[in-house]
Amino acid sequence: GDDVKSACCDTCLCTRSQPPTCRCVDVGERCHSACNHCVCNYSNPPQCQCFDTHKFCYKACHSSEKEEVIKN
Repeated sequence: GDDVKSACCDTCLCTRSQPPTCRCVDVGERCHSACNHCVCNYSNPPQCQCFDTHKFCYKACHSSEKEEVIKN
């Protein structure tokens, strides 16, 4: 849907496995629009992070996309 099209991530971590397992580790006041498992702390403003995993990364929200590979 439109939520997936508008979802974005600046810092995406992926494993080296094939297919990779990727997770957006951006922290912000809310999670991206396609996030199903969003966890926020109770600070003001809230610090939220999405814990969904995918076989891909969403497009960058800003121009400097960071994609890192983490070891399994």
